[in-house]
Amino acid sequence: MKTYRVDGSLLKRLREQLSRGATQKEFAFAVGISERRLRTIENNNAIIKRDLLDRLARHLSVNVKEIAYAIDGPRLVASSTVDDGWLNRAFPAEDWLRPRYDTESAQATMNADELFDHARHSHSVACTIETKLSSELSSYASELVELLGSVSYARRSKLDEVHEDTERAIKRRIRELFVLLKGNDVWVYETWVMRNVPESDELPPAGCESKMEMQTVLAFGPPGEYGETSLSIMVDYGQPRMIEG
Repeated sequence: MKTYRVDGSLLKRLREQLSRGATQKEFAFAVGISERRLRTIENNNAIIKRDLLDRLARHLSVNVKEIAYAIDGPRLVASSTVDDGWLNRAFPAEDWLRPRYDTESAQATMNADELFDHARHSHSVACTIETKLSSELSSYASELVELLGSVSYARRSKLDEVHEDTERAIKRRIRELFVLLKGNDVWVYETWVMRNVPESDELPPAGCESKMEMQTVLAFGPPGEYGETSLSIMVDYGQPRMIEG
C-alpha cells in the first residue's frame, strides 16, 4: 500500500479550527488512532498509509492533496483534476535539503524469511528502541539484531552465500525471538534505508562523491493500536543530501 508523509503543522492548525472534536484526544478517537500516534503525525510529519490519510482528510473536510506529501520528496499528493497553479505549488522547482536524520515509517513484521532476505541484501543492520525493555527483552532484541547483522555485507563478502543449514537455524531462531518479544507486548518493526557514506553531519561539497549503501533498520516498539501496523521512527541517512527540485 502506498504511503504518504503528512504536513503535520497544517494538520494541527486545521484540527484546532474544528467546531467539534478539536482536541487531540477527540480527533484521534474520531479517526481511529491513538493520541500518541496523532502527536507523532503532527509533530514529526509522519508517514502514514492511504486509508488513514483518507480518514484524516474526511474528518477535516479537505482534500488529501492539501495535507500530505509524497513519500519520495516534499511534494503534495498529485490529483488528476488539479489546475496548473496547484501543480506549480505541489512540485517546486527549487532544490531541497534532506537532513541526515529524518523520520521513516517502519512496518510491523513477523516474517522471518522476508526479514532474513532483507538483511542478507543490506550492507548493515541498525535498530532503535521505541518502548521500555527489561533486561531479558533487551537480550532478545540484541540477539535478533546480531543474527541479522551476521548475514549483512558488513560481516560477509557479497560473493559468499549463506550456508543453507546456517540460514535455516537463523530463521528458526528469528521466529522464536518474534514470539518471545510479541508475547511481552514488544513488536518488531522494519524498514529499509538508502544511506550515503562516508557519514557526515555537514553537506558534502559540490562534486564530492559518496557511496550508497542499503541498511535494514529494526525498531522495537509497542503494539499497534486500532489495527495500526506502522511506527514512525528516526533514521540516519548517513549525511545530508541536496535533492533536485
